[in-house]
Amino acid sequence: MSGPVNPYQPPFRPQAAVVAPGIPTGVPMTTGPQKPVSIIIFGIFHLFVALFSFLWLTWLTVMLVIAMNTAGANGPMAGQPGMNRPNRANDPLLLIYDQTGYVQYQIFVIVLGAVLTLVLIAAGILLLLGKDKGRDLSVSYSFASIILNILSMAFQFFTGFMLLNSTDYPRSMTQPAGTMVMVGGGLLFFCLIYPTLTLIFMTRKSVKEYLQRK
Repeated sequence: MSGPVNPYQPPFRPQAAVVAPGIPTGVPMTTGPQKPVSIIIFGIFHLFVALFSFLWLTWLTVMLVIAMNTAGANGPMAGQPGMNRPNRANDPLLLIYDQTGYVQYQIFVIVLGAVLTLVLIAAGILLLLGKDKGRDLSVSYSFASIILNILSMAFQFFTGFMLLNSTDYPRSMTQPAGTMVMVGGGLLFFCLIYPTLTLIFMTRKSVKEYLQRK
Protein backbone atom coordinates (compact mmCIF):
# COMPACT_ATOMS: atom_id res chain seq x y z
CA MET A 1 0.00 0.00 0.00
CA SER A 2 1.58 3.28 -1.14
CA GLY A 3 1.68 6.42 0.98
CA PRO A 4 0.28 9.84 0.09
CA VAL A 5 1.70 11.50 -3.01
CA ASN A 6 3.86 14.57 -2.38
CA PRO A 7 2.50 17.33 -4.65
CA TYR A 8 5.93 19.00 -4.66
CA GLN A 9 7.80 15.88 -5.89
CA PRO A 10 8.44 15.92 -9.66
CA PRO A 11 6.88 13.04 -11.59
CA PHE A 12 9.10 10.00 -12.15
CA ARG A 13 10.72 9.82 -15.56
CA PRO A 14 12.74 6.73 -16.54
CA GLN A 15 16.37 7.55 -17.27
CA ALA A 16 17.31 7.24 -20.91
CA ALA A 17 19.81 4.55 -21.79
CA VAL A 18 23.35 5.81 -22.20
CA VAL A 19 24.70 5.11 -25.64
CA ALA A 20 28.01 5.82 -27.23
CA PRO A 21 28.38 9.07 -29.17
CA GLY A 22 27.28 8.73 -32.76
CA ILE A 23 25.07 5.67 -32.13
CA PRO A 24 21.33 6.34 -32.51
CA THR A 25 19.11 5.69 -29.47
CA GLY A 26 17.61 2.22 -29.52
CA VAL A 27 20.48 0.64 -31.48
CA PRO A 28 22.17 -2.03 -29.30
CA MET A 29 25.89 -1.74 -28.83
CA THR A 30 27.95 -4.71 -30.03
CA THR A 31 31.42 -5.75 -28.99
CA GLY A 32 34.05 -7.52 -31.10
CA PRO A 33 34.93 -11.18 -30.62
CA GLN A 34 36.96 -12.08 -27.55
CA LYS A 35 40.61 -12.86 -28.22
CA PRO A 36 41.06 -16.66 -28.13
CA VAL A 37 43.56 -17.64 -25.47
CA SER A 38 45.17 -20.10 -27.90
CA ILE A 39 46.62 -17.15 -29.83
CA ILE A 40 48.62 -16.03 -26.80
CA ILE A 41 49.56 -19.57 -25.77
CA PHE A 42 50.86 -20.57 -29.18
CA GLY A 43 52.58 -17.23 -29.64
CA ILE A 44 54.61 -17.94 -26.50
CA PHE A 45 55.08 -21.65 -27.24
CA HIS A 46 56.34 -20.84 -30.74
CA LEU A 47 59.25 -18.93 -29.25
CA PHE A 48 60.10 -21.69 -26.77
CA VAL A 49 59.91 -24.39 -29.45
CA ALA A 50 62.09 -22.26 -31.72
CA LEU A 51 64.71 -22.03 -28.97
CA PHE A 52 64.66 -25.81 -28.51
CA SER A 53 64.88 -26.26 -32.29
CA PHE A 54 67.92 -23.98 -32.42
CA LEU A 55 69.68 -26.03 -29.75
CA TRP A 56 68.77 -29.28 -31.52
CA LEU A 57 70.09 -28.01 -34.87
CA THR A 58 73.28 -26.85 -33.20
CA TRP A 59 73.81 -30.34 -31.79
CA LEU A 60 73.18 -31.92 -35.21
CA THR A 61 75.67 -29.52 -36.80
CA VAL A 62 78.35 -30.34 -34.23
CA MET A 63 77.84 -34.09 -34.74
CA LEU A 64 78.01 -33.66 -38.51
CA VAL A 65 81.26 -31.71 -38.32
CA ILE A 66 82.79 -34.32 -35.99
CA ALA A 67 81.71 -37.15 -38.29
CA MET A 68 83.05 -35.49 -41.43
CA ASN A 69 86.37 -34.74 -39.78
CA THR A 70 86.90 -38.29 -38.51
CA ALA A 71 85.84 -40.13 -41.65
CA GLY A 72 87.74 -43.25 -42.58
CA ALA A 73 88.51 -44.80 -45.93
CA ASN A 74 84.82 -45.54 -46.54
CA GLY A 75 83.51 -42.29 -45.12
CA PRO A 76 82.04 -39.20 -46.81
CA MET A 77 85.36 -37.38 -46.59
CA ALA A 78 87.48 -40.30 -47.84
CA GLY A 79 90.61 -39.20 -49.65
CA GLN A 80 90.81 -35.83 -47.91
CA PRO A 81 94.09 -35.03 -46.12
CA GLY A 82 94.05 -36.14 -42.52
CA MET A 83 90.59 -37.68 -42.82
CA ASN A 84 91.50 -41.35 -43.23
CA ARG A 85 91.55 -42.86 -39.77
CA PRO A 86 91.72 -46.64 -39.30
CA ASN A 87 89.47 -46.66 -36.19
CA ARG A 88 86.45 -45.45 -38.15
CA ALA A 89 84.55 -48.73 -37.87
CA ASN A 90 85.17 -48.89 -34.13
CA ASP A 91 82.64 -46.16 -33.42
CA PRO A 92 78.99 -47.07 -34.15
CA LEU A 93 77.89 -43.43 -34.06
CA LEU A 94 80.41 -42.37 -36.69
CA LEU A 95 79.63 -45.50 -38.69
CA ILE A 96 76.12 -44.13 -39.24
CA TYR A 97 77.47 -41.22 -41.25
CA ASP A 98 79.19 -43.62 -43.66
CA GLN A 99 75.82 -44.79 -44.92
CA THR A 100 74.82 -43.69 -48.41
CA GLY A 101 73.16 -40.29 -48.40
CA TYR A 102 73.20 -39.84 -44.62
CA VAL A 103 75.48 -36.79 -44.64
CA GLN A 104 73.41 -35.15 -47.38
CA TYR A 105 70.26 -35.98 -45.41
CA GLN A 106 71.64 -34.33 -42.28
CA ILE A 107 72.64 -31.20 -44.21
CA PHE A 108 69.15 -31.01 -45.69
CA VAL A 109 67.54 -31.36 -42.25
CA ILE A 110 69.78 -28.68 -40.73
CA VAL A 111 69.18 -26.14 -43.50
CA LEU A 112 65.41 -26.67 -43.72
CA GLY A 113 65.16 -26.86 -39.93
CA ALA A 114 66.89 -23.48 -39.64
CA VAL A 115 64.41 -21.95 -42.09
CA LEU A 116 61.44 -23.40 -40.18
CA THR A 117 62.88 -22.10 -36.92
CA LEU A 118 63.00 -18.56 -38.32
CA VAL A 119 59.43 -18.94 -39.60
CA LEU A 120 58.33 -20.11 -36.16
CA ILE A 121 59.95 -17.12 -34.46
CA ALA A 122 58.23 -14.72 -36.86
CA ALA A 123 54.90 -16.51 -36.40
CA GLY A 124 55.17 -16.34 -32.61
CA ILE A 125 55.91 -12.62 -32.59
CA LEU A 126 53.10 -11.85 -35.05
CA LEU A 127 50.59 -13.91 -33.05
CA LEU A 128 51.46 -12.02 -29.88
CA LEU A 129 50.88 -8.80 -31.84
CA GLY A 130 47.50 -10.11 -33.00
CA LYS A 131 48.43 -10.23 -36.69
CA ASP A 132 46.71 -12.64 -39.07
CA LYS A 133 50.04 -13.20 -40.83
CA GLY A 134 51.18 -15.02 -37.70
CA ARG A 135 48.40 -17.56 -38.19
CA ASP A 136 49.32 -17.99 -41.87
CA LEU A 137 52.96 -18.62 -40.98
CA SER A 138 51.94 -21.03 -38.23
CA VAL A 139 49.88 -23.10 -40.66
CA SER A 140 52.70 -23.11 -43.23
CA TYR A 141 55.18 -24.16 -40.54
CA SER A 142 52.87 -26.97 -39.44
CA PHE A 143 52.52 -28.48 -42.92
CA ALA A 144 56.25 -28.21 -43.68
CA SER A 145 57.28 -29.58 -40.29
CA ILE A 146 54.91 -32.56 -40.51
CA ILE A 147 56.16 -33.45 -44.00
CA LEU A 148 59.81 -33.07 -42.98
CA ASN A 149 59.38 -35.25 -39.90
CA ILE A 150 57.56 -38.00 -41.81
CA LEU A 151 60.28 -38.08 -44.48
CA SER A 152 62.96 -38.08 -41.77
CA MET A 153 61.30 -41.00 -39.98
CA ALA A 154 61.18 -42.97 -43.23
CA PHE A 155 64.84 -42.29 -44.00
CA GLN A 156 65.94 -43.12 -40.45
CA PHE A 157 64.09 -46.44 -40.48
CA PHE A 158 65.49 -47.31 -43.91
CA THR A 159 69.06 -46.47 -42.84
CA GLY A 160 68.64 -48.42 -39.61
CA PHE A 161 67.32 -51.44 -41.51
CA MET A 162 70.28 -51.34 -43.90
CA LEU A 163 72.74 -51.12 -41.00
CA LEU A 164 71.14 -54.00 -39.12
CA ASN A 165 71.46 -56.17 -42.22
CA SER A 166 74.88 -54.93 -43.32
CA THR A 167 77.76 -57.38 -43.81
CA ASP A 168 80.39 -54.70 -44.49
CA TYR A 169 81.22 -54.31 -40.81
CA PRO A 170 81.15 -56.61 -37.78
CA ARG A 171 77.72 -57.10 -36.23
CA SER A 172 79.12 -55.77 -32.99
CA MET A 173 79.25 -52.39 -34.76
CA THR A 174 76.26 -52.53 -37.11
CA GLN A 175 73.79 -53.68 -34.45
CA PRO A 176 74.25 -50.71 -32.07
CA ALA A 177 74.52 -48.29 -35.02
CA GLY A 178 71.33 -49.60 -36.62
CA THR A 179 69.52 -49.57 -33.28
CA MET A 180 70.48 -45.94 -32.62
CA VAL A 181 69.19 -44.87 -36.02
CA MET A 182 65.92 -46.77 -35.58
CA VAL A 183 65.37 -45.29 -32.11
CA GLY A 184 66.09 -41.82 -33.48
CA GLY A 185 63.49 -42.38 -36.17
CA GLY A 186 60.94 -43.48 -33.58
CA LEU A 187 61.56 -40.41 -31.44
CA LEU A 188 60.71 -38.21 -34.41
CA PHE A 189 57.10 -39.25 -33.85
CA PHE A 190 56.97 -36.87 -30.89
CA CYS A 191 58.13 -34.06 -33.18
CA LEU A 192 54.80 -34.41 -34.98
CA ILE A 193 52.77 -33.46 -31.90
CA TYR A 194 53.45 -29.73 -31.75
CA PRO A 195 52.94 -28.89 -35.45
CA THR A 196 49.77 -31.01 -35.43
CA LEU A 197 48.37 -29.12 -32.43
CA THR A 198 49.37 -25.84 -34.05
CA LEU A 199 47.53 -26.78 -37.23
CA ILE A 200 44.40 -27.75 -35.28
CA PHE A 201 44.20 -24.59 -33.16
CA MET A 202 45.31 -22.10 -35.82
CA THR A 203 42.60 -23.27 -38.22
CA ARG A 204 39.78 -22.88 -35.69
CA LYS A 205 36.98 -20.56 -36.76
CA SER A 206 37.27 -18.36 -33.66
CA VAL A 207 40.98 -17.78 -34.25
CA LYS A 208 40.53 -17.00 -37.93
CA GLU A 209 37.64 -14.60 -37.33
CA TYR A 210 39.44 -12.71 -34.56
CA LEU A 211 42.72 -12.26 -36.44
CA GLN A 212 41.02 -11.38 -39.73
CA ARG A 213 39.10 -8.55 -37.99
CA LYS A 214 42.26 -7.07 -36.57
